[in-house]
Amino acid sequence: MPGNKRIDIIVLGHEASLSGAPLLLMNLLELLQRQDSVHIRLSVHRDGPLVQTYAKYFPVLVLKSADYGREKNIARKISNFIRNKIQLLRLLKMTWNSDLIFSNTIINGKVLKVLALAGRPVITYVHELENVIDLYLRYGDAGYSLKQSSVLAYPSLKVRNTLVEKYKVDQHRLMPLNYYFPVDSQLLGQQEMRDLAIQSFRNRFGFSAGDFIVGGMGLASARKGTDLFIEVYHAVRRKNAEIRFCWIGDFETATIREELLQKLNQGNPDNFVFTGVLPHSYFNLAPFEIFFLSSREDPYPLVILEAAMMKIPAICFADSGGIPEFVDNDAGWTIPGFDVNFVCNLLIDLYKNRSAIAAKGSVAYNKVMDRHTDASLILQQFNDLIKGIQR
Repeated sequence: MPGNKRIDIIVLGHEASLSGAPLLLMNLLELLQRQDSVHIRLSVHRDGPLVQTYAKYFPVLVLKSADYGREKNIARKISNFIRNKIQLLRLLKMTWNSDLIFSNTIINGKVLKVLALAGRPVITYVHELENVIDLYLRYGDAGYSLKQSSVLAYPSLKVRNTLVEKYKVDQHRLMPLNYYFPVDSQLLGQQEMRDLAIQSFRNRFGFSAGDFIVGGMGLASARKGTDLFIEVYHAVRRKNAEIRFCWIGDFETATIREELLQKLNQGNPDNFVFTGVLPHSYFNLAPFEIFFLSSREDPYPLVILEAAMMKIPAICFADSGGIPEFVDNDAGWTIPGFDVNFVCNLLIDLYKNRSAIAAKGSVAYNKVMDRHTDASLILQQFNDLIKGIQR
């Protein structure tokens, strides 16, 4: 870290769920905490399963209970409201005794507005794109972050360009911070573990040895393009019944579940599997030949990086967000527009060309290891953020 002074950082998380941004925050904070020059105290906007893991490494202050705003009991509602205000005052006191605030999302604006009384500089890590930012601008949760953060960190050029072009953020306030995965390359390369994970997955979900499986993953929804994933499945199924499809993850709502299953059942669903939520493991994606990212908007989805760690290349849409910067044309295939037929024909061709898949999978692996597992690179980028607020 810059200089010899120990830096006290207040970190603001949002949801303490097991989803992408909170898990990435855990990775980053573990890395920073190993530096003698950094002291971290974490505040989480809403309680969740990751809080206990956070608490193993640093003090954690939870602002809202998991059921905040959804309570049916009036006494519970009042109790939660009072507790939230007390926790905010505690956080403000902590912030007075800190050097800076690191907010892990653009939607912490209301909390930052309270903490502004302490007069500490703010770094906001923006994981969001236009649709989400616009939504939280209406709620009043994003505007303060955009205007008052000393520095805004971004994981992809797409996020950076969106902030500049759509929200008129001064480019001098923007700096990169790559996503970080503390992975063991030897562990990833253990063929025995990979084979065991593949066999277990196939047995559990009814796949046979040698099946060509196209994978998708995420909270099934319109933003994740799960409907497009199903459309591609139907188009492929009509031409090649040997290609199978699999989606890992839950549905965003019960209504979306019903709509997607109805869409799936409009054709022959026998080669398609919804697995539901699986415990996190890099080997979850090992059974797939290709990962198809069907998202309509995704800033820089982690699942592509996790697939790359398994040497699995990706197919993505060019207009989907930041991940085409990683996939490009050497770590997978970037599809113009949202052309379902283009994806269908590509998969039919790749079924006969496994060597092309293997070649791009190797490139994807090298890219993810260079860009997202190098601790020295991430620490240098974080140092630059600190220097950015000191300019």
